[in-house]
Amino acid sequence: MAFVWRERTGHGQQVNVPMMDAMVNFNLIEHLWGATLDRPDLGMGYSRVFSPHHRPYPTQDGHICVMAAMDNQWLRLFDAIGRPELRDDPRFATAELRTDHID
Repeated sequence: MAFVWRERTGHGQQVNVPMMDAMVNFNLIEHLWGATLDRPDLGMGYSRVFSPHHRPYPTQDGHICVMAAMDNQWLRLFDAIGRPELRDDPRFATAELRTDHID
């Protein structure tokens, strides 16, 4: 609402963002996956988070993180990394299968 207020009046407002709420929201899906959203009988934790490959990778001039979430993003990522044949690989056809084959 502060943005709308500024656009309408030209005056700013102070915006308070509770850090705890922001972090809980950010981490909820990743770390409480099985306990809240998926199948609790499988235990807590989204397996992708616990993979040793889920990390920044060093490059020549810093680090890079890549996060493809949607199916169409994965297809574009396969093209971008020069591996278009992975588009047709059944191991990566759905989010569940990609998670199963994360390593």
